[in-house]
Amino acid sequence: MDEKLKKLTDAWKRIGCPRRILIALSGGADSVALFCMLKALADNEDIVLAAVHINHGLRESAADDAAFCEMLCKKYQVPFFLKHAQLCRNSEGDARDARYALFAQVFTAWNADVLALAHHQDDQAETVLLHLFRGAGMQGLCGMKEKADMLAGDGCLTLWRPLLQMTHEELTDISLGMAGSWCQDETNQSDAYLRNFLRNRVFPLIEERVPQVKHALARTAEIFQSENELLESMTEEFISAYACAKMPVPWIKTEPFNHVHQSMKRRIMQRFLPKEATFTHINIAIDLKAGESLNLPGGNVLKNCEEYLCLISEKPFRMPLSSPYAENAHGRTGDGIRTQSMPADILKECTLRYRLPGDVIRPFGMQGTKKLQDYLTDRKLPQPMRDHLPLLCMGNRVIWAVGVGAGEEARCIGKSNAILLTYTGRLPFEP
Repeated sequence: MDEKLKKLTDAWKRIGCPRRILIALSGGADSVALFCMLKALADNEDIVLAAVHINHGLRESAADDAAFCEMLCKKYQVPFFLKHAQLCRNSEGDARDARYALFAQVFTAWNADVLALAHHQDDQAETVLLHLFRGAGMQGLCGMKEKADMLAGDGCLTLWRPLLQMTHEELTDISLGMAGSWCQDETNQSDAYLRNFLRNRVFPLIEERVPQVKHALARTAEIFQSENELLESMTEEFISAYACAKMPVPWIKTEPFNHVHQSMKRRIMQRFLPKEATFTHINIAIDLKAGESLNLPGGNVLKNCEEYLCLISEKPFRMPLSSPYAENAHGRTGDGIRTQSMPADILKECTLRYRLPGDVIRPFGMQGTKKLQDYLTDRKLPQPMRDHLPLLCMGNRVIWAVGVGAGEEARCIGKSNAILLTYTGRLPFEP
């Protein structure tokens, strides 16, 4: 028992020693063992415990389970929360969603730091195998993480699974020794659910030949988690340097994207595309040629605009315009991107807006005007970004296309009343 408590203490320290721990208490042997071990930890550390039980109302014994959990909490003077799930249908997925939504309610109301779950090594092995059956990649084969954040219902949870290195058999022994009893869920004996089928039928057969199969699968998940963290950090570095996930036009620079490994391309694209995008969408997206487009769920379109892969949403979105900061130019002309000099009297007649039909610009050195559309094409600004480019205009004449270039009217060499404008808002092609 001392060894098990040390593992739990190490797990607690590993995640930063959270003080307010909410326990998901089903009443089964695993959650009762978790409850008793955390109570022992709280007796020696600065920890406050509470427990939450969800009654799904799907079994005749559900009320007995809730009563048992309440009695256990009362015995050890631990605050107890009972929640009743309202299910539209009897499905494992719906029950899980409802359960975690109610967990989130209590988690927020009680101001918990973590929600402690009794998932153990056997659960991890089953999860890895289930994900493998579904054709998961490395991220799926990582199984369950010891600590993870998740959205549930209208709230957010920080999950903590401190028992992933312990087996169900070990936890049953702990429950027997520390609590003396627990609740039995008769549905666990049904093979209707694939997880139960694996637990009741498949693993016993495998263990006859490979006794350590669950430990091996759990170790595989641990290895993949470590390697996945490295790949995730590399993905973050790429996105920070060569992509923008923000509206109105999320984008990826094609040149650096084309030179990363195929597996990295999948990870980058998985993070970039809407969450409804499938594996097939991702594979097509990473091979898009210049000028090609891909229709995505939710009315989104991915377009290869040569220098950028642009994600175009059907939902209208405009970035707020930021008024340029004006100061005396003192001979400075600006870079034409973020800063631009111009005569002060011109500025008085200008407005800052987005493009409109009929807009023209007179580029530096030209006698006549050019359609803004043609000017932006020459400057290789991707078409999806053009509606979101700030423009300083005098009527339909563009004096400064912020981030792209200025018109002849902005020329102010030798003029004493020159001012320097600085635009501080975000531009659509910036990371």
